[in-house]
Amino acid sequence: MMGRPGRVPGQVGRAVLRWRTLRGVRVRVLALDLLAVTLEAMGWRCVRLYRLEVGPVPVLWVHGGGDADAGLAVTVLASRGGWYYADAGNLRERFLGLCSDRAGAAAAVDARLKWQLTAVPDRDASGSDGPGVTGGCAR
Repeated sequence: MMGRPGRVPGQVGRAVLRWRTLRGVRVRVLALDLLAVTLEAMGWRCVRLYRLEVGPVPVLWVHGGGDADAGLAVTVLASRGGWYYADAGNLRERFLGLCSDRAGAAAAVDARLKWQLTAVPDRDASGSDGPGVTGGCAR
């Protein structure tokens, strides 16, 4: 007997990883809590968005707490080798580090936030981000 037509092993692997990611909420929350402790020791502020009312995916919002609209949404995803921290807002460069290497992941978050802080233009008196700049984070 043959398997279902059109189903290749790569698709099965992705489906299993997606299932692990959705089912492993406790693992993800613990990993984000540990990362938050490390980042707070580095001087960053963290907002834990773990409740189901916020969304089905636990997210850690990391920011500097100043007037600049710089922040990073971090989540945890499953991989074939375990779990890894990922930038929830950047699909191209989402890998931040393995959950087993919390210090390396914190350093990656620190570097991205410092880059964002230097890239955010100064606000003018009207509160806009400047000409041609859209987006930002509503507080």
